[in-house]
Amino acid sequence: MTQIFSFFPSCVLWLVRPVLRQRALVITLVGLVLSNAWITERPSHDYVYYALVAWMDIYLAAAFVDLSRQITANGKWKFLYQFVKIMVYITAYMLWSVEIFLFERFHLCISPTVIHLLLETTPAESGEFVEGLLSNDIFWQVFIATLSLVFTSLLLEFCHLISFRGRGLCRKLTFRFWENSVFRALVLAVFVGAFGAWCNHQFKMLQFFSNSQSEHAETVAESEFFTPYYRSVQALHLVRMAAHETEALKARMQHLPVLKVADKSCPNIVIIIGESYNKHHAALYGYGLPPTPRLCERAKRGELVVFDDVISPWNITSNAFRAFLSTQSADEGGRWTEGVLFPALFKRAEFKVAFLSNQFFHTVSQGSIDFNGSFFLNDPQMENLCFDYRNAFRSKNDGTILSLLKGFTPGERNLYLFHLWGQHMEYDHRYPSDQTTFTHHDIPRPDLSKSQRETVAHYDNATRWNDQVVDRILRNFANEDAVVVYFSDHGEEVYDGSLPLYGRIHDEQPSAEVIRHEYEVPFMIWGSRKFRRLHPELFERIQTAQHHPFSHDDLPHLLLGLAGIKTPHYKAHRDPLSPQFRPQRRLLREKINYDEVMRSSRP
Repeated sequence: MTQIFSFFPSCVLWLVRPVLRQRALVITLVGLVLSNAWITERPSHDYVYYALVAWMDIYLAAAFVDLSRQITANGKWKFLYQFVKIMVYITAYMLWSVEIFLFERFHLCISPTVIHLLLETTPAESGEFVEGLLSNDIFWQVFIATLSLVFTSLLLEFCHLISFRGRGLCRKLTFRFWENSVFRALVLAVFVGAFGAWCNHQFKMLQFFSNSQSEHAETVAESEFFTPYYRSVQALHLVRMAAHETEALKARMQHLPVLKVADKSCPNIVIIIGESYNKHHAALYGYGLPPTPRLCERAKRGELVVFDDVISPWNITSNAFRAFLSTQSADEGGRWTEGVLFPALFKRAEFKVAFLSNQFFHTVSQGSIDFNGSFFLNDPQMENLCFDYRNAFRSKNDGTILSLLKGFTPGERNLYLFHLWGQHMEYDHRYPSDQTTFTHHDIPRPDLSKSQRETVAHYDNATRWNDQVVDRILRNFANEDAVVVYFSDHGEEVYDGSLPLYGRIHDEQPSAEVIRHEYEVPFMIWGSRKFRRLHPELFERIQTAQHHPFSHDDLPHLLLGLAGIKTPHYKAHRDPLSPQFRPQRRLLREKINYDEVMRSSRP
């Protein structure tokens, strides 16, 4: 027993030795981590857990540097120790400086978007960027701050302010603590706790890297990537996977045959993709306020068919896009890249295809907000396979999105895809200030604070503006033989039910309440007067199908059937408008059966 107690202090001292020997490096790394978290405004309710993980990362870096010192203490490789140490310093300062600049200049952290932006940059653009960089005040502020920190690190390296070998007060205080068994036990407990948290975190990182599909990798909580190092690792991994998926998809779509179209089919198919639309905030679905007056009027006239049992398989835009663009459905198993993208099928059927987005662009530098939602479409070859026309710039707001059609010359048959900002947060930015209809006084929610009711009012105003935007698009095709399909990529929380939040919860096992607001989506089909006159049987099928349960994961089959395109990729049993339609398993996040969860939640 005596031997055990005598071994205890030696064990603890052995553990902390790398920290003592590399104290300057440790102090520097701790300072960089703390300042990054403070400047980028990234607090977390799990701050103790992440602090322990960060400490273990710093400790391992110090241990690695110290080990290189011991290995190369003698002989001609002695310089490697200094090289390793300098590289650790350079890496740490580069990541810190880059991220602080990105945050202060663009309010961005290191991300796949940033990586793709760098990959897209040409030599000419690089020159322009550097020129602009050197004239930017924020760059020089970050540069001076970095130099100051480097100078501080150099001072720490050459000073012995906290040396165990030094003399004086510091030495006495250090040994007074060290001789205390409680202090040693506390140090050991911190190390054990940090190691446990670090192991748990590395297991999550292993899950992240083991995912072969980017939609699954993205389900690892964003908070797990809490330092510039982890964010860099995440970004590089997602970019690599996205590139592989794009190549696999292109390979499948490379040699699609020319497809035939049924006689007397509708020549104009219009798709409007909404954003973050909670259908339970629409009067179309029974909401108490009137945020959808124009669409309600069209529904009353019988020209707009409102579907009441449609879900999105994801509450993430990028994943939702992959799901409803690909003919491969989640319940069939396999990857989304095992299907083909329906715009490519329309193009092979000699439709002219226009993609008009207020969110996605040809290049990241034009302002893409969502990593995988647009990047696989930005591949030049993929773009050529799917589209005849894409807008180069955004419209001022959703209200002027029709202006993007000025550069498009329609053909005999056309497929239009409009992608709106919709009700994407922050909601008060999604509608013009002169289009304010609701205030916090109009929100009958005494359980909410004034600021929370203001948020709900902003959302309802954004929904009312969206109603006007969709109505403008419908009026644009009023005199054409056209059918318009409108749906949202996913829903949104807006202080609904018992949840005191707005936005979305990226939970692997969402509750029924979360599913109701974030995965149930509005879905409606409008037919012009000419369409209803020329295709009465088809419009009757649309009306008959309004209560059919389906996921917009099967959207390609509905559209192919609507357009009358004959292809082996069309599956009639997945088309809600087809007489052969059979309800399928509706999976959320590719593994959660929506209908089972909702049935079990009912009293």
